[in-house]
Amino acid sequence: MQLFDLRQLRDVDERTVFTETATYDEFSSAHNININEDTGFGHVIGTDTCAGGLHMVDLDDPDSPEFAGCFQDHGYIHDTQCVVHSGPDAEHQGREICCSSNAEIPATGFADIENTLSIVDVTDKENPVALSRTFYDDDGYSHQGWLTPDQRTFLHGDELDELFGDVGETTTRVWDVRDLDAPFVSGVHSDGTTSIDHNIHTKGDRAFASNHTSGLRVLDTRSSACGQLSEVGFFDLYPENDDPTFEGGTWSNYPYFTKVVAVSSIDRGLFIFRPRGNVG
Repeated sequence: MQLFDLRQLRDVDERTVFTETATYDEFSSAHNININEDTGFGHVIGTDTCAGGLHMVDLDDPDSPEFAGCFQDHGYIHDTQCVVHSGPDAEHQGREICCSSNAEIPATGFADIENTLSIVDVTDKENPVALSRTFYDDDGYSHQGWLTPDQRTFLHGDELDELFGDVGETTTRVWDVRDLDAPFVSGVHSDGTTSIDHNIHTKGDRAFASNHTSGLRVLDTRSSACGQLSEVGFFDLYPENDDPTFEGGTWSNYPYFTKVVAVSSIDRGLFIFRPRGNVG
């Protein structure tokens, strides 16, 4: 893992080759990293350590990152969001909680994959505590999800349920996580297409879903506590088709700029959108 001090980019007005500010070499490969800015910890997932689970790194001194702890009891984690809990579960208020898309492939092979929502208390990095690990119906590959800002619901995408034909349309599961020890799927949103869903992020009362061949879908989350989402806008980055394939379309998005949303495309570069109306 390389760390780079972005302040080095100030006042640079010509082609420049930089080197990393620091290197962390306690793993050799990884799928992703989630950084909790409130605690200063990075949670690396899908590494060749910790059974592919949470590999936690202290970034308090970014020039000298240090190993903080592992959580491996649930096996491979494909993506995670770690927050200081401010939601309705009073028992866990103020604790650092990771909500993870857990796709563990057992020794018996991919056909027996265990797709779950994994919720873990990582406040004590040396002694993380599993709160729940919950299976769901019509699963293919538990891929990624994001909490709504009130931390009452977790919007979850399964990457392969459309491809394997377990669901008929692009599907986002709405998890009720008001009790972190007993979450459940309270509703399912289908957007009318058949494309594979990939990454979803929330801001205010909107969710921004990158669904491969059907593009960026903007969802109203105001009824998510009742298990309901509604689409309020979209932009199709791959108008050729909405097939459940990886041939093109949007990979992910970043809605946290003031007025625009950045959307990465698999095959056509970076798009910058200014949504009309309320963007959250």
